Amino acid sequence: MSASTTSKRFNMQFSHLGSFLSLVAFLSIIAGMFRHEWILTMVGIILSVVIIYSISALFFLSVIHRRRFRSLSCRILNPSGVCGDSVTVTLDHAAHFFCLPALIIRYEFRIQTKDKRTLFCSLNPAFPKSSFKVADRGAYYRLTDGVVLSDTFGILSVSFPSLDQNDHARLLISPHKGEQIPEISLQSGGSTLRAELPRTKTDDLHEQRQYVPGDDPRKINWKLYGHSGTLFIREGAFEPPPHANIVVLVDTQADMTVFSREQALRAVDILCEQALTLIALYEERINGIGWTGSGTLHTGTPAELAQALAYPFMIPLSEFSPLPACPQECSVIILALPRQYEDSATSSLQQFLSTHKADVLFSHTTGSTQPQLRRAMKPDRPAR
Repeated sequence: MSASTTSKRFNMQFSHLGSFLSLVAFLSIIAGMFRHEWILTMVGIILSVVIIYSISALFFLSVIHRRRFRSLSCRILNPSGVCGDSVTVTLDHAAHFFCLPALIIRYEFRIQTKDKRTLFCSLNPAFPKSSFKVADRGAYYRLTDGVVLSDTFGILSVSFPSLDQNDHARLLISPHKGEQIPEISLQSGGSTLRAELPRTKTDDLHEQRQYVPGDDPRKINWKLYGHSGTLFIREGAFEPPPHANIVVLVDTQADMTVFSREQALRAVDILCEQALTLIALYEERINGIGWTGSGTLHTGTPAELAQALAYPFMIPLSEFSPLPACPQECSVIILALPRQYEDSATSSLQQFLSTHKADVLFSHTTGSTQPQLRRAMKPDRPAR
């Protein structure tokens, strides 16, 4: 392994190549002196000079630039977007730095999602702006961020971490809307929202309308027909069917006996795309969204909910992380991945269904098939 020295202000790392060259230089000098071979001795001396120059030059630049190095910080100009968008990264307080031959000064910016998707960008402080496309959905957090001073031989490097140590997500990449999902006849939840105000029974003319083919004949006002000879329907004789507010949950647990890691990551992306489709389908009825490990439900406008779908991340089925609790009067749609076997002690889906009633959509990972619906209800709660 490479040798390294770490402090709060800098991190010095001696590479594998540096260790190998140091050993070769030492053995060459010893062997050359012992065997009186000047070529072998010269090889050892040249390698020693290269190593000593790299160490001393890096130390010198670290001393004269250390404060300016640590004052640099990286900023993403467009910290939110959707998959495929270009992201622009720029350096604050960037400037030209004096540099010795065979040395490189660069700013390294590495961010990572909680399921280990990584983005990396290397910037020259003299040209402090760079753009790149982000293909994968996710909430990206700071992993490494700071100036790296190294030699062109790859012997030694010294890094100066940025003073900006915020733990919030640096970049949010939301999913695209997935394939259209047919409207689902939900069986879970209560009746907390109606499409229009309920009406009361009455025979007043302003509560009647003329009969049209297809109307329920049981609602014909025969008394009014006897007076006018025209068929009318009592509009006030019925109430429109109730509609429940909807909560969409994304179960990001993946059975690693079914999926490889890359397949599981993509499958969770598909779940988030389908969740975005459901948000568009039930826009007026969405009460909130949540996912495995989110803790609470997220509410807001459709645009805000779409941005929140950057946060779900893949969790192996063997690791338990609960789904958020939902209001009992709401219909609950759970988007989940197919699994062969699940332990009820670690399955967030089974734990949730033991206390809530829900409609579960097991999603296919191929984009050609519609998700399959499974009714999952707590037995002691009647369906609406």
